[in-house]
Amino acid sequence: MERCRFIGLLMVMAVLTSMLRNPTPASAVEGRYTVTDLSAIWESSFAEPERVTRWLATAINDHGQIAGYAETTYNEPFAFVWDAVNGLRDFSDLEGGNWTDAMNNLGQVALDALPPYVWDPNTGLQEIAGLGSGPTWVRGINDLGAVVGAYTDSDLWQAFVWQGGTKRNLGTLGGDEADACAINDLGQIVGWSETADSSHAFLWDAENGMRDLGSLGRGSIATDINNAGQVVGYSGTGAHGQRAFLWEAGAMTCIDTLGGETSTATSINDRGEAVGSWLLPEYAGQSAFLWTKTDGATDLNQLIENGDEWSVVGAGGINENGWIVATARKDVGAGHSETRAVLLRPVPEPVIFVFLVGGVGMLLAIRVFSYVLKVR
Repeated sequence: MERCRFIGLLMVMAVLTSMLRNPTPASAVEGRYTVTDLSAIWESSFAEPERVTRWLATAINDHGQIAGYAETTYNEPFAFVWDAVNGLRDFSDLEGGNWTDAMNNLGQVALDALPPYVWDPNTGLQEIAGLGSGPTWVRGINDLGAVVGAYTDSDLWQAFVWQGGTKRNLGTLGGDEADACAINDLGQIVGWSETADSSHAFLWDAENGMRDLGSLGRGSIATDINNAGQVVGYSGTGAHGQRAFLWEAGAMTCIDTLGGETSTATSINDRGEAVGSWLLPEYAGQSAFLWTKTDGATDLNQLIENGDEWSVVGAGGINENGWIVATARKDVGAGHSETRAVLLRPVPEPVIFVFLVGGVGMLLAIRVFSYVLKVR
């Protein structure tokens, strides 16, 4: 009997561990999303709010830290990072414009600037040196601090990965230029490269080099990759039009089923949830979508609370809790609207579920450990 109880506890622990690793998300159909006006928070935190014409949120990590940039009246954007504990840290003190759409789970940010930098919350700015003779763009950073992007030599874009002061050129798919857009924690990199007669999305790793991911008819660009190796981006289709895609297990498929002719997938988390934007049919405006394997593509405006006040027009990133940073238009009356950065959080939030289950799991772990000591 005691042995059966012990095995039963181990089975419960195994189930709980699986649930913690793969927490059940709020359904894209049944779930709702709260809307937080991030622009309002940042306006009240920045010393010179009159300088800023628009705040844009471009990335969010699993701790809820957000990165983005502000457009200014002087046409010199500046990057920033923000979280609810430490508040706003902006880079308006750097000379020239700078911006970012790359942040990892350590809070490190890759800054597009002249020169480019990696910013660490503990050690500050580190210059990304030793690249090309011309401008450099940084696009992504993983949890190991590896940065990807493109540098220019002889006016040609060259895809690279940089880590710890060392640069590696990723090559091309047979053309002259390439650009790296994202890197996962396994060191897999995605982006685009010229081929002999077009440009295609690629997947690169240190063992196999650069792989052509194909297209949905015409050229393609990969924008993000998760730790499961799933890739998202967009591809030309037929004579005209552009569609968001998911690439996995060697196949590229269109994930935009909402109508219109143009869509883009910008981010995918490790649960396989992707976000992006699309143009409405007849070019009647722009909207943002959430895609899951279960529910397909859903217009985020059908899921948000206060939908009569907000219109979500683009999504920049999604983290493991399903939190989405997005751009939305807010109705301010008299037929006018303002463009705002917003945070969308699912209700109920998976992170709360994980916390509760984690607490139960810890108690059971203690009981199992105590039992093992007792029988010994």
